[in-house]
Amino acid sequence: MTPADRSIARTVSAEQEARVRAIVEEAILERVPRRARQQFVSSLASILAAPVALVAYRGDVWVGQGAAGLTVPLPGPSDPAWLTLQRLLQQESDARALWSVGGVHFTVIPVGPLAGGAAENGGALLIEGDWRRATGALEHIARASVRGIQRRSAARRRLAMQIHRFTRALAKTGTVQDVGTVILRYVVKAVPSRFAAFAVPTEEGILQIVATHGYPVELVRDVRIAPGDGVIGRVFDRRATGRTHFWHCR
Repeated sequence: MTPADRSIARTVSAEQEARVRAIVEEAILERVPRRARQQFVSSLASILAAPVALVAYRGDVWVGQGAAGLTVPLPGPSDPAWLTLQRLLQQESDARALWSVGGVHFTVIPVGPLAGGAAENGGALLIEGDWRRATGALEHIARASVRGIQRRSAARRRLAMQIHRFTRALAKTGTVQDVGTVILRYVVKAVPSRFAAFAVPTEEGILQIVATHGYPVELVRDVRIAPGDGVIGRVFDRRATGRTHFWHCR
């Protein structure tokens, strides 16, 4: 981008908007490896044909998360220019002013919970040049993507908690039947089922059901299933890479 180009009001095409949406959904701020953040910034800069930086508010300072093609370096952590950026991000108006650094203007796109509130844990995309005609589309994409990332992060936390509880419960078991009961208890929550069974192979290679869900295990305790017979036998026969197998029906 030449100095003359930077003074021209820029906008995004439908194709650019679709491509931006796709990459923003992949990486913003939450626990994303630095390499992935840099790749995101580089892809965005390529799509828009303009220098781009990603910054985030951490604690009480702004830090760079990635940059591509900048013609001026970002300010140091104590530079008062960051206070100006923070005030711009806290404006509710769509007519947000450009942020100037070293004589270069940046369009500011929020990517975190900044507008109208505290800046903690917020962030921003800085796109060199005047893209204010496109901020509506870019802000909508960024905010929607952040909400999606937050939902996925919450889901990952819930999954991690379930795994933690599962492993603790499993560690307290003593018999194969206890192991099967614990596994069924957690699996039927993840895969809602009316009936489920947990089978293990005996020393003779015949399957024995040791735990059930939805009906008493006593009904099938003496049942023996040969590999390849019935649903459980077929599952065992086709996936005989392990020694324990799970089958369920709704």
